[in-house]
Amino acid sequence: MEHKEDYMLPLVSFIIPTYNAEKHINKCLLSIEKQTYPKERIEILVIDGGSSDRTLDITKRFSVKIIENVARIAEVAKSLGIQAAQGKYVAIFDADNEIVQDEWLERMILPLETDASIIGMDATYLVKRNDYIVNRYCTLLRLEDPLVRYMANLADNSVVEEKLGHSLYKIKDKRFPIFGSGGFIWRREILDEIGIYIPRFDEAEFCIKVIEKGHTRIGFIKAMGIYHHHTENIAQFFGKRIRRGKEFIFRSLMTKDPKKKVSGVWLDKYSPWEFLRAVFLCISFIYPTYECVKGYLRDKDVAWVLHPFLSFLTVIVYGFIFLKFKILHYNNCLVDLFFHKDKSHC
Repeated sequence: MEHKEDYMLPLVSFIIPTYNAEKHINKCLLSIEKQTYPKERIEILVIDGGSSDRTLDITKRFSVKIIENVARIAEVAKSLGIQAAQGKYVAIFDADNEIVQDEWLERMILPLETDASIIGMDATYLVKRNDYIVNRYCTLLRLEDPLVRYMANLADNSVVEEKLGHSLYKIKDKRFPIFGSGGFIWRREILDEIGIYIPRFDEAEFCIKVIEKGHTRIGFIKAMGIYHHHTENIAQFFGKRIRRGKEFIFRSLMTKDPKKKVSGVWLDKYSPWEFLRAVFLCISFIYPTYECVKGYLRDKDVAWVLHPFLSFLTVIVYGFIFLKFKILHYNNCLVDLFFHKDKSHC
């Protein structure tokens, strides 16, 4: 029987983009269903990009609303979900996220209800000891991209304040870390205030606007969290890096102002020196090896041994993608110049 005070708890909307996610979606939805938070105060929106496996069959076993995502792009799916969400709080969830503790949502919402300065609650990633070694590595790294981590990791760009029952990240001045996905719970009024989640919700660029508005306090709870099934093997890890590299170049071109020669991607907030420093740290092997030893001594997990090698190879992959783009761009310019076509983009 529900207590009367349960009905005063705020509505929370879970937004879950899916595409052929049958391997993880049942665990994901079941972990939400098992929450001690009142069921009638949870809204689950599954935004599907045309799955051809059993994703929708599994999803329909749960109390969810299914929204079609014809674009088949995760950022578009998140945007569609935010637009449809009715909750006071919006949880951006991945189909491969699995909540570990049943009281997780209650504990995550309490700081938001008691401290209006907190813009959202960051989900703590927990390591499953019998998981794939690559997935354990990504979880331990927290921000699974080694290069981006050296510039935009939330923990490294914030001052931690300890509170009763939770902690706070207070983002440092002139820093623009990446956050907002993988179990992050947003205050809906912040999403609406920033208002750039249509037609795509891209966390990195959205975070820039949030911080520029002066919103810099983010809560988190260390002892509770989620399993994030990032990837199973090295091939999947680098497949993601290739996709991320291509997507970054695409977003950079789409947001670029030809007159001012500036773009709106998160990397623009960091100086060339900071970028080169991050590249050097990745390819040096020295600092990643130091982190590897330090991480192993702290976590007692051999997954840290992957860190020096994956850091180095991540830079190589991104460098290859960038050079390939530059070569293709140069060749297209030569064709345009030869045939006297539009040369403004060259």
